[in-house]
Amino acid sequence: MPITHVFCPIPSSGNIASPRDDLMAGNTLWVALTAACAAIAHSQNPDVVANAACQEAATPYLTSTLVPGQFASSSFFDCFRPQDQMFEYLDALVARTPNNTLTKFTISKTFVGRPIPAYKIAGATGGRSTVVVLSMMHAREWITGSATIYAMATLIDELVTRNKPLLYDWVFVPITNLDGYVATWTTEERLRRKNVNPLGESIPYDPVADSSQSGVDLNRNFGPLSSFNLVPTPKSSLTYPGPSPYSEPETMGIHTWLQSHLEVVGAIDIHSYAGLILTPFASTSAPPDAPFNEKFNALGQAMQDAIFKDTGVVYGAQQASKLYLAYGSFSEYFFRQYGKPSITFELKGKSFIVPSSSIPSSGDHIVAVLRSFAESIPAFLANVSVPTPSPADVKLQVKAHELRNKTKSELLAELDDFQQELAQVTGGAASKLAKIKIVRRSIARVLTVYNQTQKARLREKLGHGKHIPVDLREKKTRAIRRALTKEEKAIKTLKQQKKEAYFPKRRFAVKA
Repeated sequence: MPITHVFCPIPSSGNIASPRDDLMAGNTLWVALTAACAAIAHSQNPDVVANAACQEAATPYLTSTLVPGQFASSSFFDCFRPQDQMFEYLDALVARTPNNTLTKFTISKTFVGRPIPAYKIAGATGGRSTVVVLSMMHAREWITGSATIYAMATLIDELVTRNKPLLYDWVFVPITNLDGYVATWTTEERLRRKNVNPLGESIPYDPVADSSQSGVDLNRNFGPLSSFNLVPTPKSSLTYPGPSPYSEPETMGIHTWLQSHLEVVGAIDIHSYAGLILTPFASTSAPPDAPFNEKFNALGQAMQDAIFKDTGVVYGAQQASKLYLAYGSFSEYFFRQYGKPSITFELKGKSFIVPSSSIPSSGDHIVAVLRSFAESIPAFLANVSVPTPSPADVKLQVKAHELRNKTKSELLAELDDFQQELAQVTGGAASKLAKIKIVRRSIARVLTVYNQTQKARLREKLGHGKHIPVDLREKKTRAIRRALTKEEKAIKTLKQQKKEAYFPKRRFAVKA
């Protein structure tokens, strides 16, 4: 068996087990497989090498035969592709699909600053309700991105050439963790899960434990605060959630977009490889209150039946917490925030590293889930009060010391983010006042640090002589002024001099 097809023994926690524990148990096969996975990670990334060779051998996919009706049969799906080829293919679909059926826009940005593209498939009529589909929030889950694109191609083929209507418009984000996905192709970190935020320190990559990675787990970085990071996690953990909800630009951009697009009536987050349909909640073993518990059970059963009917493959369906407790996940955030259906769909498999031949079959599973999910939305929303979403979660109040080491451009970017957030939380119920106060204080602190930084630079440029403008002179505290030298007393600010000169008069003045 080629080494590229070794199925790494990764349990549901997401970590490769420690060989030490298995040696104690005498499990030599497990140890051998773990060592093979370590060899893969330390080598020249055999999965990348194999797929690069596949791309060279495959027939070109941007040809005249790439037309609606033939999108899903393209040679593009013969191999896994890096992000530039994936976006090249999707952009070709945008250009070759008639009547603006498929359009592209930027939904968010990455830590590095890359735009994260989203693609909207619209039906015959505009202005309809929308379902959002995210995939590859975890970078190592290559199959989720490629299979999602295959599902998109299938939906377009059926809509344009077979007149198979869509019940809703669809917005797809094929590569949510774009920076992390790039790293899986360009570094030894084929099994990277998190984004590439260095977190202000160097955390070495350990291919055996596969847990000593820098970065934030984007699927733990969503709100609300009440279910965020309930069990504190170290930065080196695969599931480190970040310092606060939406601390990462990837998640903050998606959250902001959803806040301004209330036509979204459902959300699906695609992962691998548990072979499960997971419904809220993930943060607690308690089920959602009635009638949502029954509605989620019916939703999961409907999707199970649809997959089996279309593909003959059996998937499980359960509350997400039965797999393991997880805090800050996207699907739970969406349901708690908007009161609308959301699921995590775990593609069936044996490893994060799978052959590219599994792309079409996994894509068929996604298509079955999408259609069943859409058909189930009206029943889910019937006879329930869907809350008017309020931006219940804002970034924690920024600390001044965290801002002082930032550059001018970073401070301005931070200010812009908070101003956008203020626009989201302003207005509406009185319950928003506390959130408005937090954001305004953060804006004030950013402005204060920015102004102080600019003044410090001017003082450094002008020197510390008497010619410094009054408003640029450093302010002295009362304790410092008592210990001023004669020379330093001469450069007191005008305001300080007046205050001292008139102090006795103010103190003993008689009120009229």
